[in-house]
Amino acid sequence: MHEENRIDVKVIFALTLIHFTGDFYVSFINPLLPVFVEKFSLSLAQVGWIAGMMRMLAFVVQPGVGYFADRYRSRVFILGGPLLSIVFISLVGSAHSFWDLLFFIAIGSIGSSMFHPSVAGMVSNYAGRHFGLSMSIFNVGGTFAFGVGPLVIAFLVGRWGLEVSLWTAIPGLALMVLLFWITPRPLGEELRGQGFSGAIRTAFGNVWQAVLLIWLVMVLRAFVNQSFLAFIPILYAREGHTLVSIGLVISLFTMAGALSGLLAGHLSDRIGYRSIFIITFLLATPSLLMLLFLSGIWVYIGALRISVNLQRSCRLTLEELSRVPRAMVFQSDLSCFFYR
Repeated sequence: MHEENRIDVKVIFALTLIHFTGDFYVSFINPLLPVFVEKFSLSLAQVGWIAGMMRMLAFVVQPGVGYFADRYRSRVFILGGPLLSIVFISLVGSAHSFWDLLFFIAIGSIGSSMFHPSVAGMVSNYAGRHFGLSMSIFNVGGTFAFGVGPLVIAFLVGRWGLEVSLWTAIPGLALMVLLFWITPRPLGEELRGQGFSGAIRTAFGNVWQAVLLIWLVMVLRAFVNQSFLAFIPILYAREGHTLVSIGLVISLFTMAGALSGLLAGHLSDRIGYRSIFIITFLLATPSLLMLLFLSGIWVYIGALRISVNLQRSCRLTLEELSRVPRAMVFQSDLSCFFYR
């Protein structure tokens, strides 16, 4: 194995590329919702089905996958997950009915949920003494995917139609060939010999009540976040915005949230976690209401403002929860992936 204090650049690059690839394809769904509505004559309830199913699958699949990944040293989860996302998300352009569409998105979402806990858990094994830097690079892979993915698919579908989504699988499959050769098997974890309930007890210990309260707050935040990502594209499409414009709003929303999280972390060190957390939550509601009345370039500025308030609180919470090492993994699995 690599030297203990040295970062394994090749493996960290591979893990980041896996994160980018899987999230890149999943990010196609939200900007395409107006296209799905038009093609399949979907109701708002059916749009909610799509968005809710994606989040619920993350909730259900990730903890179980994380548990089995600790017990079995296999690349099935870390490579099979992105492969499912690439294949099935690309197939949305060939769907003939709402149920076909729902099936393709469901399998693609399961793929995304499969690789996140396994890949994130591998970073510490190859980061050496540069864990913070390695994890930041890894997270940038996912953030960048959700930043550029909506723009790419909006441009392609806006120019050539929904059927072009099938061709987007080609670069993803090519990347998977590369990743097959450079990605190692995951190493065993210390929870490997325990049952599921034992692993949960070991992870949370005596802090389960505090973790539960934080988790509830984050689920409420994620509910608002996902409502924005699901229904703002529909609203803007009805108001005459182009698909590329809608993709840009979603990209700005994601990228601004990542950058604001860095600023929030710095401010929380100087002012205090609690103060920044409360301020961002209080500003979130008026920011959301304001967006309903904006037009023109102000729409993009409004999306930036909402992202700063909503997603900054998510990253602040994870930063605070990281003081409880193992609980951090479970918390990120069960809550923060809701916003994607």
